[in-house]
Amino acid sequence: MSASPRFRPTAPAYVALGAVLALILPVLIYGPWVPLIDLVAFVGMNSYPPQLSYGPVHTYSFQFTYVGHYALSRLLTDLHVAAPYQIATLYLLQAGACFLIVYRSLERLVENRWWRSVGIALGTLAFWDGVFIWGGPLAFSLGASCVGLATFLVLREAAEPERRSSLPIALLIGFGLICHPFALPFALILCGLRFLFVQRHRRQTLAFAGAVLLFGFVIVRDSPASEASATASLKILFTVDPAQMWLRVTNLFTMDALLVRTLFGATPWTSTVFFWVMGSLHLIGFAIAPVLAWRCRSSLWLRMLAVLNTVVGLCYLLSVDSPAAPIPEWPQRILTFHAPFTFLTAFAGLIHLLGRWRPAITAPDRRLPRGAWLVPAVLLLAVMAVQIPVLRFGPILAANVDRARTEFLQTNISSAYVVATGIDQVRPFYLRCVPFMLFSDPEIVGRHVLLATEWHFQDRHPSRITELAFNLGRDRYRADFSASDGSIHVQVFQHPPHRFPIIENTNLERWGNAHTLAKGQFNQGVTLLNSGFAAAALEHFNTAVYLAPTFGNAWNNGGAILSQLGRKAEAEAYFRAAVQAAPDEIDFRLNLATTLLENGRPAEATAELNEVLRRDPTSARARELLSRSSR
Repeated sequence: MSASPRFRPTAPAYVALGAVLALILPVLIYGPWVPLIDLVAFVGMNSYPPQLSYGPVHTYSFQFTYVGHYALSRLLTDLHVAAPYQIATLYLLQAGACFLIVYRSLERLVENRWWRSVGIALGTLAFWDGVFIWGGPLAFSLGASCVGLATFLVLREAAEPERRSSLPIALLIGFGLICHPFALPFALILCGLRFLFVQRHRRQTLAFAGAVLLFGFVIVRDSPASEASATASLKILFTVDPAQMWLRVTNLFTMDALLVRTLFGATPWTSTVFFWVMGSLHLIGFAIAPVLAWRCRSSLWLRMLAVLNTVVGLCYLLSVDSPAAPIPEWPQRILTFHAPFTFLTAFAGLIHLLGRWRPAITAPDRRLPRGAWLVPAVLLLAVMAVQIPVLRFGPILAANVDRARTEFLQTNISSAYVVATGIDQVRPFYLRCVPFMLFSDPEIVGRHVLLATEWHFQDRHPSRITELAFNLGRDRYRADFSASDGSIHVQVFQHPPHRFPIIENTNLERWGNAHTLAKGQFNQGVTLLNSGFAAAALEHFNTAVYLAPTFGNAWNNGGAILSQLGRKAEAEAYFRAAVQAAPDEIDFRLNLATTLLENGRPAEATAELNEVLRRDPTSARARELLSRSSR
């Protein structure tokens, strides 16, 4: 009887095992807190106790997008996975997806075991760019991971016709879209790639593309106005401008380091070197991709990668990063979505070209001295060295969450609504995720305290707090966050009555100046007033004039509500403030004159009405009121 064959792992398999350890060990050592700001913030916001998210004070609303990551986090919460371990799990899940793409692709692209091992080691952190280190945000990076896996399946489907992957491809694209709407253009690029190279499924691919476009239409129609306005502004995301194109090239080497420096106050030298290496590979990949797409016939997998990278390179070079753009860091997001494939195109493309020039160097059976195998081992050590200076901030983040939590609990606040403010004062930047963790902290929640964060004021997020719009009669507070020497602190102050707590002094670059915030409060008040909630609307108008004392429309609307409520003296004061803020607004003076008449002061009303007629002699309402005042 012959002995059964035994599995004999190859050198690339050992390198792959080392790569997996290089990804997991830093998280085990410094985790479970992974200090990626938006990853932590999303887990904090999404892990609020599910059974308390059915109202009346907090709800999770149904949406067609920005919900995939929430569903995953909520599932983990239901399985009693604590928030810190959710953070580590989601980080490793995304890292593992990217590494799987790189490892399995190199098996098909590079036959020489030594070169393949070098590629596996170097590609371990192909996903590790500035946007990912920022935390994605989680919705975006998770969507990128899903579309990335779908892209890998399309590559495999073309190279191995016997494999059928239509269902997993559709599911991955669908989950990517429900995570983040920005996955839509990248899903369409993938559909185009599949249409070109997987000819036996062209009708099916057209159906996929149609479904993606239909879903995009649904998102715009169904989601808050912010998504519709972003869609309308897509045309400013691309331009043919040589200066912008050169900026994109230089940003390949500088932007990731800048984002890391913004987060942590400095860019570790290991990260700087790594970003330069990856920037060089990106640039090489973009440069050789058109040549490989045109000339490469020996490897369908590589040719498809080259076509994909050509399209991605054009999108990146023509993209614009502007404060007016609806999508921040848009060029970097393009790179993040295709990071493993850009790396693979550059590395495998160089090996392919090197093999054509010097076939012996890349020959599958080429024997190398044992010392050559130190290269992938050293690269794996470098992978560890790149991660550690960033992940070492994990315990510091954990200590700051615990400190802020302790200080907050020491206030003994219960049954209250609290708004987190002053986040702009927190440095280093990555610590700004702390308030999100307090939002879902079990003991704070157990005291019936809702801590509203800046993302709760964004319509696109599904987490809804009733007290953003209505005063439910509970005590309301402002939690001011600050940080010194890397230690975050929080002070809580009771909020004045008759106006809503807002996110003052928080992320002014995103939220705008006081007048922009006032406009938001005014719009909220108009919406409530039109829905019949006059008292709630009044508080929002009060907040608007607190932020912008010359906001005439807010003064006028507040006066109208007070007049309806029979509070004539207060209404008069509001109308006077409206006239003072906007002397040319005739309606404001007419409202003031009407209130003066109702308050028994016809002489003052006549003076205002004469001023109206001086400005608009045709005003019928002014003449009618003037006749009443003379009786």
